[in-house]
Amino acid sequence: MVNARPLQRLNAHGLSVSLLPGWDIRITLREQSEILVPGDEVPVSGFVHPVLHAATVAMPPLKGDYGSHVVPLLGLTDVFIAIAEFDAEAGNTPLFRPGFPKLRASEFDQAALQRALPNRCGTQRFFTVEGRAFSLFCVLGSSVRRNSLSALATKLLQTVVVEPQ
Repeated sequence: MVNARPLQRLNAHGLSVSLLPGWDIRITLREQSEILVPGDEVPVSGFVHPVLHAATVAMPPLKGDYGSHVVPLLGLTDVFIAIAEFDAEAGNTPLFRPGFPKLRASEFDQAALQRALPNRCGTQRFFTVEGRAFSLFCVLGSSVRRNSLSALATKLLQTVVVEPQ
């Protein structure tokens, strides 16, 4: 009997994910903007929260939270995932549902993309886990292959762990 080598995990900023073969994965914090209003505590861009990016293609340097840097690079068998954290108060609004979302192939649509790109489709879900509010944005390289590609995305998402804040 051969023992499988345990998968390594990427851990940062209260998020962790298994480093599955074939995925380029990063967990980052964007730079916080300046506070422009004297006496205010909130930076112009809001407070900085972590973003997990994962793609089945090599990602160029990060430019946007929702994949503007990588979605155009997706081929017909590729997937992009962004999990972006919001301020905790956002989780108290009706937009955010409790629990990590389960992706269904039927919910992927070209209309979910910021820019229409040939073949691609996406979905966005807002959710709370461990008292933290997040957006899950997932893009598939082919709407025709949405069943197999959404299953590929789900396989990675099942390894994501959120620590309480």
